[in-house]
Amino acid sequence: MKQWVIGVDLGGTKIAFGVMDAEGTIAARLTRPTLADEGVGPVMSRIYGGIREIMNSCGIRASDVRGIGIGSPGPLNPATGVVIFAPNLKWHNVPVKDMVEGELGIPVYLENDANLAGLGELKFGAGQGAKNMVYMTVSTGIGGGIIINGDVYSGSTFVAGEVGHMIIKSGGPRCGCG
Repeated sequence: MKQWVIGVDLGGTKIAFGVMDAEGTIAARLTRPTLADEGVGPVMSRIYGGIREIMNSCGIRASDVRGIGIGSPGPLNPATGVVIFAPNLKWHNVPVKDMVEGELGIPVYLENDANLAGLGELKFGAGQGAKNMVYMTVSTGIGGGIIINGDVYSGSTFVAGEVGHMIIKSGGPRCGCG
């Protein structure tokens, strides 16, 4: 039986879903609006619904899915699966891992979106063959993923790559975090 993985890219304006096999071949993609102003519950419902929809489109059952990887903006704790603070989503201490696992019964891995994008580039993209790299993302927010010896480096408080939370221009526009 073929095993699949599901990727979820949770962003400030959109949520992207993908189903891949173990080699990274993408079987299906789906995008939905985040609509973060509606709050945690409705956004999580869109995540559950998007995962179910993309599984159904590929004829995949939960038992066929090895795991779900969720990339989220903002500081988070991958060990506990909690988004600590995502200013563009207006989230504080949201237990994303437990919520998705409880709803779908599939193992979930939560990591910072820029860190996961960096790992993706390392394995499948421009970073192939490298052991160390820095990945920068510019979208609704600005993020960075630091890869050292092939592993994500997130520092002691999981915020090593959070480069978007720096003052660039004194008196300039405020970040979503205030």
